[in-house]
Amino acid sequence: MTSHFKAAIAGVTGYTGRELLRLICEHPLADLTEVYGHSKAGMSLFELYPEYDGFTDNVEILPLDKLKESTADILFIALPHGTAAEKVAAAIEGGYSGKIIDLSADFRIHDPERYEATYNRSHPCSYLLKDFVYGLTELDQDRLKGADYVANPGCFATALQLLTAPVAEAGYTEHIAITGLTGSTGSGNKPSATTHHPERYGNLKAYKVLEHRHLAEARQRLDRLDNAPEILFTPVSAPFDRGIWMTATFSITNIKDIAQIYQDAFGDAPLIRLKETLPQLREVVDSPLSILGVQTSGDHAVAGIAIDNLLKGAASQAIQNMNLMLNFNQELGLERPPRLI
Repeated sequence: MTSHFKAAIAGVTGYTGRELLRLICEHPLADLTEVYGHSKAGMSLFELYPEYDGFTDNVEILPLDKLKESTADILFIALPHGTAAEKVAAAIEGGYSGKIIDLSADFRIHDPERYEATYNRSHPCSYLLKDFVYGLTELDQDRLKGADYVANPGCFATALQLLTAPVAEAGYTEHIAITGLTGSTGSGNKPSATTHHPERYGNLKAYKVLEHRHLAEARQRLDRLDNAPEILFTPVSAPFDRGIWMTATFSITNIKDIAQIYQDAFGDAPLIRLKETLPQLREVVDSPLSILGVQTSGDHAVAGIAIDNLLKGAASQAIQNMNLMLNFNQELGLERPPRLI
């Protein structure tokens, strides 16, 4: 039996941090030894989450400035954008020597100028960007194996790239029109006038049309190609709590068999399911799976993907990446079916 490893979570009070907590408790080889937070520092984990009594140890929630003293083998950073980079830099410079997975946007964009154009601020520690591997598991697994620092993709960015990258790499060059619906948990646990679930319930609303910040991650990947297609993305705020449901429209006069391209790319991926119809959202809710399907008519094909934004779009993808960083099978600790009702 492979030996256990020590895991730590910074940002355990947010939605993503809470999902990481659950997944670490379910992982057969992970021992949760440290948790970190800001507003809840000094509390015990069971004071905050009494339902975890019996599933892990009752560790103290440590302040974020203690990250540099961590003895964990792997540290998950589930902190807000901007704050994450500063805390990562302080931990590394302060002597932390383990592996890091950052779930914020701070290390996803490798070009400091593109980062600044996307997030309207300069990067607080751009010298570290070169040290982070971008980690969309199924597309980057060779680079993830044994990596020290990983930038976990955004939720929309994950779905966008799984839909577009294999087709573009197969030679598709025409523009790709994409619509993606996302649940309210994607906006975090601090409600605002536009993201609070009661404001979304019973409504659909497009936002950041053609300029959503997660496009930068998809374009970063496609920039490697000589004649990359343009992605025209319409994000939609939807009246459900978790999940992303997305479709992309292709001309099949350009690439003859879109479904075969996905089969070649993902047929052996343990946490992707391919089907002959478009997926339903409930097939992936509370599941680490990505479900992808294609339907054709005439000269066009529509590809659809469904993922859980808090899992494949964040926490479970981080666990996949962790497994590869530690030289395990990527699906270790994640083999469970979706919740259908």
